[in-house]
Amino acid sequence: MRYQNIGKYFSKGELIPQLQMVIDNARQSHQSSKKVLDLEIDRLASELLSRIGYWVVLVPVENLEMSTRQRLKVGNVMLSVLSRSRMSKIVASVKSDLFRNPHYISNPKSIKEYVRFIRDLIEKDFLKKTCAEAVVYSRDDDAYDEAIPRIEEALAALKLFRGIKGINYDRYFGMPGSLVLPTRRDYMVFQKGSHSPGAGFNWVGAPVGAVLSASVAAFIRTEGLLYYSKILAKANRTEIEERIVTSVLWFAKATDVVLTRRREKFDIWSFVEKRKLQPKPLQAEMMNPYDRLLKLIVSLETLLIFDDNEPIQSNLAERVALLVSTKYESRKGIVKFVKRMYRYRSSVVHHGGKGIPEKDLQQMMFLTRKTIVQVMRNVRRFGFTEVQELLEWFNKKKWD
Repeated sequence: MRYQNIGKYFSKGELIPQLQMVIDNARQSHQSSKKVLDLEIDRLASELLSRIGYWVVLVPVENLEMSTRQRLKVGNVMLSVLSRSRMSKIVASVKSDLFRNPHYISNPKSIKEYVRFIRDLIEKDFLKKTCAEAVVYSRDDDAYDEAIPRIEEALAALKLFRGIKGINYDRYFGMPGSLVLPTRRDYMVFQKGSHSPGAGFNWVGAPVGAVLSASVAAFIRTEGLLYYSKILAKANRTEIEERIVTSVLWFAKATDVVLTRRREKFDIWSFVEKRKLQPKPLQAEMMNPYDRLLKLIVSLETLLIFDDNEPIQSNLAERVALLVSTKYESRKGIVKFVKRMYRYRSSVVHHGGKGIPEKDLQQMMFLTRKTIVQVMRNVRRFGFTEVQELLEWFNKKKWD
């Protein structure tokens, strides 16, 4: 367990059966048990250590467009478009590693088949697509689980800061599996007993992707992404930094809730006559606006509520107002608005309430994003590391 820090990456439960095999081999050997034992332990240690190192995890990002020469680093994650030259280097590296592997070196057919599999996989799912690349130090079978949270944090940062530059929140992107891609929903509507049904369809999911141009990337870096990227890259974050990261993740989850829908409405006869029909707006899926609201409230509570016993609604509204405005009348309006939104939240949680106006939800998105960014700026400006310091800032601000 102590040997070259192996115990940090492998548990006793994993090592004991393998060590038992080493002992059994030594007992059954005709040679000196001590000598065999030493050799077997060295062999096992070498095998385990070969599984520990730096691993590159590459994941495609759906619905996010970047230019082919563009690269953006967020925390420890690099975002870029996978080029054909990069694909060739990956394939060549895989091939080289297999030829050095004693299990494959005598089986060139297997090497050829595996290399072809990797090339086909990259061409199908990665080539010329925006990809997130994370480098982690871990054992081989833990690399993916170590990298995915870092990638999720990096994409959440983009979802937060893109609003500063005006990239609308009706543009959805993320790792495969984190968002529903466009799916056509067909339907028919006709009066009971009628033989002339109407038909239509609407797109469900995220039909419109986001474009992250070089100019937008440069702008949001100066507006706070560069500082936040340093927080994400830290091995040990402060208590406030952890709250900020969690708050941003919840905000990103709120933006992932798809709200925009379009319905193409037509009947059979107008379709046959090829008349041009105007698309009409369709309200979002019934519960989606409330799902987004709940995630926004959680984002704010994570950031601004420090004690389970404090009055959440009043303190949340007051602290948002103190952060985003300096004028008394404006702060009064923000306090009133946030309290109303919190009542919406309580109605949804406790009574399944509905009826949140679209403009209120948009305003809540704006206030939440601005609150998170302002907390970051204050932490950077005043060097806060503990929650108590931020709480003291709020208490003093009330008397300014």
